[in-house]
Amino acid sequence: MTPSVSENPELRLKDSKGNPLVIAVIDAHTSHWLSPSEVIQAAAIVPDDSRDPVDLALKVSLRRRRDDLFHLDGTPLMKLTPDSYDPATPDRRYSIAKVHGLNIADQTVDVAIMRGELNAVVEASTMSREEGVLLRRNANMHHGRGHRSMGVALAPIDKDGNIIGEFIFEGFVAMGLRKLDEAIAENKKGSGSWVEVHLWGWALRVQHWLNLALMLVMTFTGWYIMQPYLTERTYDGSAAGFAMGYVRFAHFLAGFLWIAVGLWRVILLFVTHDRQTRWRALWPIYNKQDVKDLWHTMQYYLFLRKEGPFYFAHNPLQQLAYTGIYAMCFIQMLTGLSLYAMMDQSNWFFQLLAMPTHWIGIGYFRLIHTIIMYLIWLFAVIHVYLVIRSDAVHNHGGLSSMIGGSVWLPRGTQPVDSPRIG
Repeated sequence: MTPSVSENPELRLKDSKGNPLVIAVIDAHTSHWLSPSEVIQAAAIVPDDSRDPVDLALKVSLRRRRDDLFHLDGTPLMKLTPDSYDPATPDRRYSIAKVHGLNIADQTVDVAIMRGELNAVVEASTMSREEGVLLRRNANMHHGRGHRSMGVALAPIDKDGNIIGEFIFEGFVAMGLRKLDEAIAENKKGSGSWVEVHLWGWALRVQHWLNLALMLVMTFTGWYIMQPYLTERTYDGSAAGFAMGYVRFAHFLAGFLWIAVGLWRVILLFVTHDRQTRWRALWPIYNKQDVKDLWHTMQYYLFLRKEGPFYFAHNPLQQLAYTGIYAMCFIQMLTGLSLYAMMDQSNWFFQLLAMPTHWIGIGYFRLIHTIIMYLIWLFAVIHVYLVIRSDAVHNHGGLSSMIGGSVWLPRGTQPVDSPRIG
């Protein structure tokens, strides 16, 4: 039976309050082919007689996350032990396990599994540049929280156990100390056929709702500036009040805050840990297969196909629309700054900002500013409709993901734009 944390009292440490602690899997990150739980499965391929606390923690985590791999008594349904095992040494800080007939990722493969200290595994394997950037950011995040990261890489082997290809980095498992009672409670949860998957980070979600709030303020105040409908339209000689001044101040303040949110989004393109919100995601077409997937997605939206390619984040049409709206918002910011700069033409910087307004004319420039506002709101209405429709059709929690950050997907789902789910 797979050992549990409660059966290994010799492994327990204690925190400052005397609570028992155990080594546990905190999280798993995937970089290439395997899903997070499959990265843990590969890392847990160790000899049956191993009593290493890290190996025990990996087996416990695998049992919790993938109970479909085990009988009710805890014995595995498939092969989870290596045919040969070469342990790590002080000079080579990773082990190599060789397995014939390993069932992983819905395939049966003959494979060598490299597992060990993250930097050592990274140096001995290959990955793309973008995968390397995400790896470093996620690994640094866990390092800052006091976790240790174990790298996992795979290479094919022949029938004699000889490695016949290069090791491909698949991901890493972050491990740390957990309170014993918390670890036991979590291990009782089981897995299930649906998996909660992180989609949108907190920064993007905050930006999303700030954009909505600021757009509402700018729309109502901008409309009032264009047509002051809350005050008398004719001047009878009495005090006019300062309503327009307050409205203009609110409009300008919201506009500058919106620009700040835009700058924050640009920074996030380069510093985020999530591949779906990085700068490469702004353009979804990089090869012929991307063009085919774009065409199939268009056919799906035109009701010419029953099913379109499944994307974890945005499909190509959605991403092109979002990139287009980013460009439109950037133009709107520039037109707003140019109109704002007209108030003071004694300043060289304001003169520079106002040059487009002088070229086109303030009336036409205000018209452009207003038309872009309508186009942004047209996009917003269509966006809300499609989000609600997608959530009703696919039933994966996409609507609530912009609040909680996660969606629910069937285990084993293979999106076009990310590793396998689960």
